[in-house]
Parts: sequence; C-alpha cells; structure tokens
Amino acid sequence: MISGKLVSKLKSFKNDAKGSIATAAGLMCIPLMLGVGISVDVLRAVQLRTALYAALDAASLAAAASPSLTEDQRRKTAIDVLNANLKHSGIPTDALKPKVGFSGDTIQVRAEMKMPTTLMGLAGIDELDVSSEVAASIAQNVTAEIALVLDYSGSMKDPVAGQTKYIAMRDAATNLINNMIKIDKKKVKFALVPFSHHVRTTLPSEMVVDAKGTTWTGCTQDRPYPANVNVATPTNSDDTKWGQEFDEAHKDQGCDGYDTNDLTLVPLTDNFDKVKKQLGKMEPYAWTHISLGVEFGFHTLMPGMPFEAKPLNLADNKKFMVVLTDGAQTEPAFGPGGVRDVAQGEKNLAALCTNAKAEGITIITIAFDLDDSDTRKNLKACASGDGNAFVADDKNDLVTAFDAFKKLVVSQVYLSK
Repeated sequence: MISGKLVSKLKSFKNDAKGSIATAAGLMCIPLMLGVGISVDVLRAVQLRTALYAALDAASLAAAASPSLTEDQRRKTAIDVLNANLKHSGIPTDALKPKVGFSGDTIQVRAEMKMPTTLMGLAGIDELDVSSEVAASIAQNVTAEIALVLDYSGSMKDPVAGQTKYIAMRDAATNLINNMIKIDKKKVKFALVPFSHHVRTTLPSEMVVDAKGTTWTGCTQDRPYPANVNVATPTNSDDTKWGQEFDEAHKDQGCDGYDTNDLTLVPLTDNFDKVKKQLGKMEPYAWTHISLGVEFGFHTLMPGMPFEAKPLNLADNKKFMVVLTDGAQTEPAFGPGGVRDVAQGEKNLAALCTNAKAEGITIITIAFDLDDSDTRKNLKACASGDGNAFVADDKNDLVTAFDAFKKLVVSQVYLSK
C-alpha cells in the first residue's frame, strides 16, 4: 500500500517540467556526443591521410629519381624514405602496411593503416581505414638548369606579415634547393642572380668597357640597346659591352654597397653549399632594375660566354628562370635612339621574357608583396603561361609559389605522375 505522502511526491514529479527537460537533455547528449566524435575522428583521418600522402610522395620520388637502380633497390629506397618521413608526422611505422609495386616504367607506393577512433566508439566504430597511393615514373637522364633571379633592392628589408621580406625569400629559395638535391642532386644546377639597380659579377675583361687584365669583377647596369634585350656575345664595340657609365638618377649609390652586402652573382653550379651560403649572407641595397636581373638570368642559362650553360633545346636538359620582385622598375634602362629611362626598363623586360621563352626557357614570376598593378601585369605577361605567374602577399604564399615551382621541375625532370 502506497502512503499518501509518497503519492503526493509522485504527483509532484509528474507535474515538474524541469525533470522532463533534464531527462530529454540527457538523452539528446548521446547523439550530440556521437556527432562531435564523428567530426573529430573524420578530421583526424583527413589530416592523417594528408601526412601519409606527403610521405608517400617523397618516397616515390626518391625511389624513381635515379635511372640506374634495380627494383629491389627502389623498393628499399621507398620504404626507407617513407619511414624517415613518418618520424616527423606522428604516424607509427608499425601501424602501416606499405606496398611497393612496378608497372612498366612506373613505381607505385601504397600504404594503409587502421586509425583507432575516439567517440565514434559509442556507435560501435572502433577504427577507420586510412590509405593513400602515389605513382611516379622512373626517371630518365633528364637534368635541369635553374636561374634564381631575386630582388635585393632596399624595400626587401621591409616586413610583410611579421617577417622581413628578403629573409622569407632566402628561406624559400634555400628550401627549394634542399628539396631538389634531396631527390637527386645530380639532376640540377642553380645560378643565383641578386639584383637591385646594379648586378655585381665577374666577367671576361673584353666584355666590359675599359676593363683591364683577364677578368673584371664589379657592378654593372644594362648594356646599350639592343644588346640589353638579347644574349649576343659582346664584340669589340663598347655599345655591346657591360660596364657602362652609371645613370645620373642613382649614380651616388655605386658598387661599394654591393660588396658590403655580399650581392654577387653565382653562375650555374652544382656546388649547392656555395649557393646556399651566398643566399645566407646577402642583404638588400638600393633601387630596382628588374630587366637587368632578367638580362643576367637569361645569360646564365645560355651556352657560350660568359657563363657557359648547356646547349639549347636538348631533350635531356630543361632550363628554368624564377624571377621574384617586390616593386616596380625604378632604375632607368637603355633604349633605342639614346633613350635611357624607367619606362624603357619595362619595355626591355617584355622583350627579354619573349626572347628567353623563344629559346625554350620556362619562366616563373613571383610578385611578392607588390602593390603596383602594372608591374604585376608585366610579370604575368613575362611568365610561361598564367599558371607560372604567382602573387605572394606573405610568407605562406611565397612558400606555396616555390613549392609549385618545385612540382613543375619534378614533372619535367623527375617525371612525377
């Protein structure tokens, strides 16, 4: 028999809305927690697959890079590189099931694993399958010559998104070199052309106005027009030579600053430590002469004097020029009929890019924190197609641009699929 007091309490509970809401809320927590758990676990799986793909990509490239390895050597290389990259990704190597296969001239590297779930276990799902696969064509004997034409004018000391611009550029270029030689250092050579309103370099004396001795080292602006828009070797005529009298606009900012700031051109070389060391010590100085930088970048990739690159249009050698600047042309350049002004520098840039592309050089341009719309258009026109013209507003964009260039080289030289 139920007492009157208990009956009263039961009636009170029945009529208490708070008790109903609390019960309903408790029941609703289960699907909410499950939904959150699914979101968290799916995100973890996506991140894991992204990291796995990157590790597999590096493994496939390393295994495919050399044309002389046996299949067993490629298989071992792929597994070793995969495991080395996984150490930095948080993926335990013992959880993976990697497979390396071959089909014709292609190597496939695949890996799969079981990822333990967290809250998805509430729905009876204790693990998710995560897998990825990458294929790369086994390399042929193709090489690359790469000229890095980099702006070291004074504005490159300015900050962008919390970092000094030239340091961000230096780091991105250094990482590019490291990535290329990590795949196969025998396949690439780099030239380094730091420019502002002059370029400092070493040239045969007969190519420089009034130079003495066998070689000449110093700063120069462009050659008189039309020598400054082509790569014809200088003749006995001073009108074809470098070392012209500096323009009056910035004549007071001579060569001393280039020496002090270590702004010196490095011709094509496979001495990668030399290039990286030069990148590490250079600092910005003075004004901007984009067409002069491209003029010398063009020359570093050409056969014959003064820099001695491989012949043009070889099936087993590709030529690339990366042109990066953060500002508009500010230094006068030589033009027809004795003209020497800033506008001519912009015209010369267009002519140089057209001529370089006609010789089979692939040009990549990067407008780095560059507000001038006309210069952006000029750089876009200079590039070998719209897909090779990049706008980088901060360090992250710059990293993305250099990474895209790396993939371009890989696709043409290392033959990644």
